[in-house]
Amino acid sequence: MLDESTVKRWEAIRDSAAADTEWQESYQRLVALRLPVQQAIVALTSHFVNGRIDAEALRRTFDIKTRVEWVGFGLKGMSYAMFLNKLLKYLGDEPTLADQLRATLQLPNSRHHGYVKLRDFYDWLQLLIKKGITTRKALQPARAASFVSAFWHMQKPDEWPIYYESARVAFERDQLVKSGPDVPISYSEFRDTFCALAGELHIDSWTLEQLCHRQPRDVDGTTLPAIAPPTTNPASYDGPSVNVSFDYVPEDVAGHTHVQWLLATLGRQLGCQVWIATNDRSKTYEGETLGSLSLDTLPRMGLSESVSRALGYVDVLWLKGSRVHAAFEVEHTTSIYSGLLRMSDLVVATPNLTFRIYIVAPQERLRFVEQQLRRPSFQMLELHKVCGILSEEALLKEHASLLRWATDPSVVDRLAIFVNDVDTE
Repeated sequence: MLDESTVKRWEAIRDSAAADTEWQESYQRLVALRLPVQQAIVALTSHFVNGRIDAEALRRTFDIKTRVEWVGFGLKGMSYAMFLNKLLKYLGDEPTLADQLRATLQLPNSRHHGYVKLRDFYDWLQLLIKKGITTRKALQPARAASFVSAFWHMQKPDEWPIYYESARVAFERDQLVKSGPDVPISYSEFRDTFCALAGELHIDSWTLEQLCHRQPRDVDGTTLPAIAPPTTNPASYDGPSVNVSFDYVPEDVAGHTHVQWLLATLGRQLGCQVWIATNDRSKTYEGETLGSLSLDTLPRMGLSESVSRALGYVDVLWLKGSRVHAAFEVEHTTSIYSGLLRMSDLVVATPNLTFRIYIVAPQERLRFVEQQLRRPSFQMLELHKVCGILSEEALLKEHASLLRWATDPSVVDRLAIFVNDVDTE
């Protein structure tokens, strides 16, 4: 499954991380955060699977705890706590919901058993959609693998990796996996590759998961911070739980792709042509390839070759005729700096910029984006005057409504935050 050159490249990533003392320490802090959370989720799952609590108690506890207390895994997002909320909201009256969840969340006893369990759950969701009990848009069944794998992972981390986007993107760029519309098959292939690579590298699942963040994530060569291999086995680590804040934690799977899809469908509804970043065309959301929503080629806009090339890698562009109307960088999983630097380069290269640019980020990261736009270097470029900040949560919440009544692309400014000039006197 894994060729020698691939293993050697990942060994280099592992060894580079191992030499990074700062991230060795960061890894231990992350482990200290995760272990009590893992134990608590295992206990909650056991209570539910064994019938000691009902589905609503599972949902309520998971929703409340993952917002603040259960940190370190990134489980409060659309594919985890919010997915469970949707199940209870749209399928709460289904008499078989609790039984389906109990059967699905119980740990599989083999690779094949895991595939069968996920297949049964996914097909059950598809059947309910087909019967008209709920809609695909409301339920978003493609998130099932992320949701289910998170619960399995807590029970046996090294056998059932969480279906994080960061790992999947890293594997896709190495051509180790190829995500497709069949969610159970895609997860099964991802899981096999993840476990095989962890075995070749002689590391545990948490280490490999974090090594995926050392992969180059941007065409400009920017590399994300990495977390090094542990000095102790996470499963046996008994250090104290510490309150540490991280600039980056594991993301909601497919979040970046989902936001691109939201922006693309909204732009088209508002009468714009849409461009999707060249390196994201093959990604799919809810069975729809992002490339199907995009122009095949960027129009000639009288820009230099370097500027046109840079625009080609912006996550989403809205165009009117041969002019860019708005540019969006989605900072769901990547370093905030990479998007801001790419946008600042664009401002420098095109001093007469006539369109809005936006950084789209989770609500919890908006304050950090604002702080960066107040930095003297960005203020001197006046990046803050053309760059708005959009909350992913606000975009998701308002998307359906905007599709119904909005008619002008400038409506997105109503959702955006803008930073004022900083008084340097």
